[in-house]
Amino acid sequence: MDILNTHNIPTNDVEAWEKYTKLNWMYSTARVLEAQSVAWCPFKTEKLSHYIRAYSNDTQTLSIKDNTNSLGKSGGANIFVAPTEGNHVRTEAVIQNGHVKWLAHIEDGEFVSDIIGEIDLRINAFATLYFKKFHGFVSFETIGNTVYGVKLHPTVELMDKYPEEATKLLKRVYRRI
Repeated sequence: MDILNTHNIPTNDVEAWEKYTKLNWMYSTARVLEAQSVAWCPFKTEKLSHYIRAYSNDTQTLSIKDNTNSLGKSGGANIFVAPTEGNHVRTEAVIQNGHVKWLAHIEDGEFVSDIIGEIDLRINAFATLYFKKFHGFVSFETIGNTVYGVKLHPTVELMDKYPEEATKLLKRVYRRI
């Protein structure tokens, strides 16, 4: 999309990493969990038995499971959490100076128009605490009301499925930059 280049909007994790250096800690699943006081461990314990693998590239997404047969094959750090409850939802958000200005939830690859109260509250709190001077798109990966992954750029689904709406939103969000 031409607008992405015009306004220097990150389109992938590498560009976001380089542009938002003060927020690079968000690419660490362990630090994102700690910011929410969610217990985790680098090895399986009785209470922390579900393996989490949060991918940082744009073609793979969050994976949480209780079987550990694939450990060590995919690289990255091992992170185990308590069993999770709730749906896996990706939420696209526009954040301006710590305030969420727009939210869209994606579940099973489709945009969901319903407001998901617990997730909305968690994302609003997260934005208020950690995005005080941020202006742009953020993609959150949640299960239940816990954030497990953060990307500091619009996701492929938003750009591919809704190119006209995404372009209008991008122009509105980034017009002051």
